[in-house]
Amino acid sequence: MPEVALDWRPQGSDRASIVRGLLLLAQALGRSGLGRLQLATGELLGKKLLPGASFVVTGETLSNPPAAPDFAVGTGFHHMGTARMHVDPRHGVVDTQCRVHSVRNLYVAGSAVFPTGGSAGPTFTLVALALRLADHLRRVLA
Repeated sequence: MPEVALDWRPQGSDRASIVRGLLLLAQALGRSGLGRLQLATGELLGKKLLPGASFVVTGETLSNPPAAPDFAVGTGFHHMGTARMHVDPRHGVVDTQCRVHSVRNLYVAGSAVFPTGGSAGPTFTLVALALRLADHLRRVLA
């Protein structure tokens, strides 16, 4: 039985994007007075989360941010972006209707079509994309 060998290597830009998203969330929490965000340190699946760094965000400020974010990027067990959506086949696997560019009748309904992962669970977006794809297929096949 063939198996997939995944060589997934998050880049510094991925980590910076995660930190920026968390910073925006933390600032919104701080401004509203609803809370503050403190990122956990420690290990996840044997990998350091934030080695030697802990930072807390309250309101507009970020105290003790990592100079160059270097931490384990977890997927939450949602591997996303492996069949990315893009109008140009040179930059993505599927088009905006989730159809594989190179195969006329092959569609992908899953988080693989996401152009990037986020910090929130993908389920609602995934369901919305699947419903949109179902509507499209119903129109095309009718």
